Amino acid sequence: HQTFSATANDTNVIVVGNGAQLNLSFVNIVKTGYSSNLLQASFFGVNAAINIQNGSRVFFDHLNVTTHNGAANLYSYGNGSYAYVENSFLYSSGPAAHGLYAGGYGTV
Repeated sequence: HQTFSATANDTNVIVVGNGAQLNLSFVNIVKTGYSSNLLQASFFGVNAAINIQNGSRVFFDHLNVTTHNGAANLYSYGNGSYAYVENSFLYSSGPAAHGLYAGGYGTV
């Protein structure tokens, strides 16, 4: 198991963009740090642990994502953006702390 984390405000732990593809299995992701703008967090994935955008695709298996202070676990944004998650544990706390969230034609 590998762990990825970020503690800074208004940052993501993992960003997948510009049509990229990412496959991860048996990974821990931890995100703390606050969002300075809840609208940006809720509608564009600012401060989310995982931010998928611009036609990118992710496939996650046995993922453990823990977020605090209003950070979403996984945010998928934009036409053609796709997130597939199975056998995973998601925990989020605070305002705008969505578990799995899609906007702007993204898919989860």
